[in-house]
Amino acid sequence: MPRELSQGEADMLIALKKEAQREERINLPTGGESLDVPLLSTNRREKFVLGIWRARRKLSKMTLTNRGREIIMLVRLDLDGAPHTNHYHNDHYPDEETIGCPHLHVYREGYGDTLAILPPQDVFRDLSDPYAALEDFMQYCNVVRFPIIERELFP
Repeated sequence: MPRELSQGEADMLIALKKEAQREERINLPTGGESLDVPLLSTNRREKFVLGIWRARRKLSKMTLTNRGREIIMLVRLDLDGAPHTNHYHNDHYPDEETIGCPHLHVYREGYGDTLAILPPQDVFRDLSDPYAALEDFMQYCNVVRFPIIERELFP
């Protein structure tokens, strides 16, 4: 199990500029498949993984992830799936709060990636388009050199 990060460490990892390690062209996964794209910080000190998963029957159901140090979930975007119920362990928030889908998980100290928020509308332009969602997600995660994603003729 990955060790817990402080909020400062997690924020620093999210803020680091990242780039695709390889120049190869990749395709979005098809139904029921996933793809991990290795990323590297531009200072070459930290490794990351961009994860892309699509549901088998409902291709609009997709999960995008950014893992720091290759295993620690920093950011996760869930598209066209079930709502998420947050469970808080303190007095600052209601005990349970349900967030519809799409929703965004951002690492929080003490919670990891278990809390969800609505994706900021000023960042995510069109969450119904998997390619736009992926581009916006990579920008949100500070990927400055994207992997080359081939577009399908019939998504």
